[in-house]
Amino acid sequence: MVLSFVAENFTQHLVDGSLIPGILDVYTQSMGAPVFYGLVTLAITAVFYIRTQSIEFVAGIWILIGGTLEVSLPGPVLSVGKILMTLGFAVFFMRLFLGRRAYG
Repeated sequence: MVLSFVAENFTQHLVDGSLIPGILDVYTQSMGAPVFYGLVTLAITAVFYIRTQSIEFVAGIWILIGGTLEVSLPGPVLSVGKILMTLGFAVFFMRLFLGRRAYG
């Protein structure tokens, strides 16, 4: 039943000529929006951490993405935005109060 609904939505997006929203709709309908956006954020921040080796830079990205998710996407994705912002501020406070001696 759910699979036919997802296929029907994907087909409707293809008929409308919008491929990317159709693909996003398939993933958000099958996994759920919070899991999908959480995995996308994890993929983005993992690349930035590997490239910069800086947890502060990743925390800044978390705060920006979390704020963007809270403003632009309603519903269950709101919790993902709040979690990302909380993690970002926690990293900044940890760095501020503990410095490098605690974990580095």
